[in-house]
Amino acid sequence: MKTIEKRSAALLLAAAICLCLAACGSNPIPEAYRAEHAAAVDTAPAAVQTAAPEPESAPEADVAAAAYDTAAYEAAVNALLDEYRVLRITEPGEFREEEHPEIPWYTISSYQYVQFDEQYLYCGRYDFDGNGVPELVIAMGDDSYRQPIGVYAFDGAALRYLCKELPLGERSTVGLAGDGVFTVHASGGASVGSVVDYRIADDGFSTEILDWYDYEYQADGSVHVTVKAGGAAAENADPAQAVRDFDVPIDYTRLD
Repeated sequence: MKTIEKRSAALLLAAAICLCLAACGSNPIPEAYRAEHAAAVDTAPAAVQTAAPEPESAPEADVAAAAYDTAAYEAAVNALLDEYRVLRITEPGEFREEEHPEIPWYTISSYQYVQFDEQYLYCGRYDFDGNGVPELVIAMGDDSYRQPIGVYAFDGAALRYLCKELPLGERSTVGLAGDGVFTVHASGGASVGSVVDYRIADDGFSTEILDWYDYEYQADGSVHVTVKAGGAAAENADPAQAVRDFDVPIDYTRLD
């Protein structure tokens, strides 16, 4: 009798357990909970996998300015100015161009011709092409007038003379036309000279010639013009007004 009762109790317990398991298995996850968490699971990986937008390319001028090593630039400036300081104290005829390749012979001879006639050397800076790296201008004269005799650009390591085709010197002037263009007027005397329009190239330290013409005043007052490059500037050539001086002020410092 007791055995039958034990078996009945065991069967009843097993049946109760099965009913509980069945009830749990048939109770689904609430739809609101499923929808909420399914959305979180679906969107989370997408947020992680989404790549950050690529940065926009910097303008060319900004790139040039970013690559502008000011310490290297100042070292190059000081090195060149030291060469001009040597020129300042050297007797005429003793300063050799081959020893100073960035100072053209005409610049040397022009300065040494008048260097002891109360003429001084000056330097100033101006960004001709707007790329963030200033060009260096060397001038000679006195405290009332300064004539540019050298324009230099930084190539990343040293300063380069920008207009060796028509070196600056006595009776030479430089004017700015904008957009990296500058004009050199080199007078060879009272009646002859040359006018060249240079543009600073995209690299910031070399130049291309846009126009170049030579001129010569005739006995009757007319001007004979010989075009050597381009030609647009020679169409209305007026050498007397080609260039007078920089059309922007430059803050010069005298080299002592």
